[in-house]
Amino acid sequence: MRHGWRTGATMAAMAERSEDMPGARAPASRTAMGSGGAATEQKLAERSEDMPGASRTATGGGGVATEPASPATTAAEAPEAPPAPDPRQRRRRKRATRIQLVVLVLNLVFWGAILGWTLLRDPSAYVPPDRLTDRALPLAAEDRCVDGRREIDDLGLPIVADTPVERAETIDAENEVLVAMVDDLADLDRPAGEQGDWVAIWIEDWRTHIEDRQRWADRVRAGDDGPFVERVRGNDQVSEVVDNFAAVNEMESCATLADV
Repeated sequence: MRHGWRTGATMAAMAERSEDMPGARAPASRTAMGSGGAATEQKLAERSEDMPGASRTATGGGGVATEPASPATTAAEAPEAPPAPDPRQRRRRKRATRIQLVVLVLNLVFWGAILGWTLLRDPSAYVPPDRLTDRALPLAAEDRCVDGRREIDDLGLPIVADTPVERAETIDAENEVLVAMVDDLADLDRPAGEQGDWVAIWIEDWRTHIEDRQRWADRVRAGDDGPFVERVRGNDQVSEVVDNFAAVNEMESCATLADV
């Protein structure tokens, strides 16, 4: 009897100790929950399913299993793809480009027709100023200037002279040839009226340029080997005025010398 009593007391004491242990209470409490614990887990599972972005859980005899999130949640987290181009918008762009090209072509045709009509109607509309209608004087002047250029080429260039005195002497010789050439140009038959006045002014500009060359030669001879300085007419140097009249009337050889 004593042995049976001791065995029962020992088991009771062990049961009390197992209840005091933290790890041993879980099975007991779970067993005590019974159907109420299962209902609680079912409610928690339903609430988790109602929450957006939450993963689904399932309970069973083996524990808790986690299901992946829904495809809608994954698609929302992924970056949005660029929208596909609208075919109607592309067609509108092409139509606008074609319209611009047509307008450009029409403008070119329009202004080209106006220019052609102007030239056919009045060929002298684009004749440069100071151009002589009578081409006899320009032809004769060009022949005389070609001869003068040949004489000057035989004298050599002033810029290659060894001393300032030699440079001044070369300029003197060139000026003598230019004076004779301009005198011959002045004796040519001139057109009547305004165009004859153009020729007279051109001859006077030539003489002014030769005088400026001679003054510079005298300075060089005196030891002042500075740059060539000439007078102006209007806003241009005299040599530029002379060269312009020669170029407009196709008298290239009658332009000034570029050696000073």
